[in-house]
Amino acid sequence: MSIPIKSEGSWTSFLSNLIQTEQKSDADHMKCIPVAVEGPYGPATMEFLRYDSLLLVAGGIGITPFLSILQELVAAQNSGRYKFLPRMQLIFAVKKAQDICLLNSISPLIFNQPAEKCHLKVKVDVTQEEQSGVTVREVLLNESSRVQTINFGIKSSIYPVTGLESPLWMAAIVGISFILFLIFLIIFNHIFIPSQKNATKEKTPSSVADLLIICSFITVLMCIIFVAFIIKRRRLKQQSPPVFQKKRQSIGNKSNRSKGCS
Repeated sequence: MSIPIKSEGSWTSFLSNLIQTEQKSDADHMKCIPVAVEGPYGPATMEFLRYDSLLLVAGGIGITPFLSILQELVAAQNSGRYKFLPRMQLIFAVKKAQDICLLNSISPLIFNQPAEKCHLKVKVDVTQEEQSGVTVREVLLNESSRVQTINFGIKSSIYPVTGLESPLWMAAIVGISFILFLIFLIIFNHIFIPSQKNATKEKTPSSVADLLIICSFITVLMCIIFVAFIIKRRRLKQQSPPVFQKKRQSIGNKSNRSKGCS
């Protein structure tokens, strides 16, 4: 799975600077950057193979959905599932010529397709630069030489296998939860239910016992959630690169200054 990210706003620019800073360090492998993925939403695929021709119009980073479509068509052709692919025309508008490098993932489709079976035509419009007599092929070859591959460390990526989500840890959490449940149940029993020496002739209602069980369960659940939150926060703080921690501190200082000025 690939996730294209364009360095445009404050957060994405910081992410680019973070990778460059870690790349300049003396470490052999960069620390993994924690990534949270949510989704997908909507239909998984579109039935685009049923059409005879496709017109794809995109601008900037909005090319990413069409890259997936084109890559799927190439995979379908190479696997022999579909002998006849639809004719496709891609119109791509970018601000600068260097943004054409977003087409690197489909460069084999652009370069290797035979002239007699040209299923894909690409038209690129550079809006804020003048490029006289330069083709898309030349720009892609020039930009692909600047593409760098950065190897991240794999120590953090194996944490879910040996960390809190492992069967051993889950068994320990269940055992501790059961022990805490018994402890809180005994404590609540001594507090709210009178002993036999001081007990009156009236019996304790059964609802009181049910309420004590529910309170004990809720208390244990809150304790486990709190401990898990603390452990997760400490783990993320240890895995976060120093640059990321400095960035969070600077953001906090800026917010405090803005509150002081207001």
